[in-house]
Amino acid sequence: MPPLFAPPTPPSDLETLSLERVRCDIAGGWTLYHAAEFENLLNALPGLITEARFAATVGDVDQRAAGQAALSKALQLGGHLAIRMGKTDLALSGPGASHSRR
Repeated sequence: MPPLFAPPTPPSDLETLSLERVRCDIAGGWTLYHAAEFENLLNALPGLITEARFAATVGDVDQRAAGQAALSKALQLGGHLAIRMGKTDLALSGPGASHSRR
């Protein structure tokens, strides 16, 4: 995963990228997670995070805030997957993990 503070590179399918599609893709990721389709999710997750990172950096303030909310859901999904796969050290050190250490 690239550094979270570096400007994200635009996804290869930028022409068709929309916040709604990013949200749908993330929802599809959660569907894979709940169906225990972990290999498929593991393959899809880097793209989901890349798209959400990009969505969090474009548009006006409200659009960026919506993109940041989508990014938080994508990263949360990654954390859940890491825990499910027994990689708790990775899940606890990842971005946004401080709220899950209760």
